Amino acid sequence: MGRYTRFDQVLIPASAVAGENVPIAADVVNLDSKPIYISLAAEFDSSDFLMYPDYALVAPGETSFGGFFVMPSKAVRVTLYLYYWDGNDWILDGQLNWDVSLQQAAPLFSELTASYAKA
Repeated sequence: MGRYTRFDQVLIPASAVAGENVPIAADVVNLDSKPIYISLAAEFDSSDFLMYPDYALVAPGETSFGGFFVMPSKAVRVTLYLYYWDGNDWILDGQLNWDVSLQQAAPLFSELTASYAKA
């Protein structure tokens, strides 16, 4: 838990197929007694991806951020960075790591065996 913010509920799949969109949903809480600006940044294996909204003015209580990235052909670590605005700078106030494993895609076709009887 940070000084002014905390993660409440974060939904990230445990595995995904290469090329598939991996959705991220994060509920975060403003712990301050007044509204503050909060931003959530995200990356997987040091590659940034966008979360929406970019930032929000949040009254005391909860707000939601969402985003996605395209799963590469290997397992990745997702890192979420939670920031608040102090009037001059964005201050890092929380961090969460989550591993997403590579899931094998289901085959498009399965083996088909046929037999016939001679007439």
